[in-house]
Amino acid sequence: MKKLRISLFFLFILTLIYSCSEDDYQQENNSISNEQRAKKKDKEPSYCSTPDSSINMKYNLELLAQKRNLSSLYCIKIYMHVIRRSDGTGGQSVLDVAEAFNILNQDFNSHNIAFIWDNQIDYIDSDYYYPNPNPIPDITPEIYSENNHTDGIDIYLFDDDSAAGGRANGVGESSELYVSGSFWETPNNSLVRSNVLSHEMGHVLFLWHTHTTVLCAELVNGSNSATCGDFITDTPADPNLNFNVDASDCIWNSSGFDANGDAYNPDESNIMSYTHPECMSYFTPEQGIRMRNAIETLPFLQSVITKCGSVTIGGNDCNYALGILDEYIDGTQSGSNYVYLQAGGNFPSGTTYTWTIKRQNGSIQFYPASTSNPRLVSASINNRITEATVTAVYDDCTKTATKVFSCAIPNSDINGDLFPECNGSGGIGFN
Repeated sequence: MKKLRISLFFLFILTLIYSCSEDDYQQENNSISNEQRAKKKDKEPSYCSTPDSSINMKYNLELLAQKRNLSSLYCIKIYMHVIRRSDGTGGQSVLDVAEAFNILNQDFNSHNIAFIWDNQIDYIDSDYYYPNPNPIPDITPEIYSENNHTDGIDIYLFDDDSAAGGRANGVGESSELYVSGSFWETPNNSLVRSNVLSHEMGHVLFLWHTHTTVLCAELVNGSNSATCGDFITDTPADPNLNFNVDASDCIWNSSGFDANGDAYNPDESNIMSYTHPECMSYFTPEQGIRMRNAIETLPFLQSVITKCGSVTIGGNDCNYALGILDEYIDGTQSGSNYVYLQAGGNFPSGTTYTWTIKRQNGSIQFYPASTSNPRLVSASINNRITEATVTAVYDDCTKTATKVFSCAIPNSDINGDLFPECNGSGGIGFN
């Protein structure tokens, strides 16, 4: 009898015609500025326009029901795309992209999911895309066709000045997402460098909004939590926080009752809710199970799994990325002979960094261990830095990264003019 009920439930699901009610606002207003959005009274803004419908809805209960060894580490390949103006200006910096990458791993690592990036950035220089990630409403964002890959998840990062919003290409349907702009409320922080990026990645890995009612509304008592709402039993019923949450205390500034008359008590810290970005903190254990089951089951996610290499998670395992960024502060332009070198990655506070610097004349200078990052390093325009090596140490974890500067630094004279041999910059070089 139980099997018959489940079969009938799946039959009911397959006969539904899904609509994208949440997509209306984003499509109607993608081209307007954040200031205009704030003034608009008829509808509220949203940082996510991912449709709640899914072609893989029929796997909904099947995924949670299947028994697997979910203690393994799942490593997912990602590709980073940065959208700039046609002249190459604007867009997220190298350091910004590294910060976004770190946020992803911080949010997902506790659920045995890690993201692997080759530390290369694909720049898409286009005045057409730059101000607005979805120029033509009512269609799949065209940006998803730009330099797309089948063996990894494509992440398209727009400038903080672009139209605010984020969107995955369906819930558990395809391996693309974008994040763009800044949050429309003070302090107007970047959405790209926030947990909104993890929110959209959650959609790719088959998570719905905690407030979704694509089939039916979840009751506060949880009696229908497996078949209604977001189909996750350890996320409380959510009537849609609608961003009405203060960043200072992360408390929902409204109230409501479900069909039984029970008062809602939603989780304002869940990454998949419509809370304030500053309040997004975690996925629940069952959300983690859903995502790992999706990785095990859905063909498009199977194709983005990659080798973990030396990546491990937990305890004192060395699950950190380390690199030397192209960006530096040049003190020679103000008459001082020094630069600041920046170690990038996700090593925690308290990490010590040891630097070894090689110069144009072949001399090598050693800078002892220090927690300072960036590090002040002497540099002369007459004897510039050609290579740098940094070693990071935290607990039992030690990693080393080396960068050869294709454009020796400092790369400008006292007037700010580039030296003739300065012909570009290298990659981030994370290990």
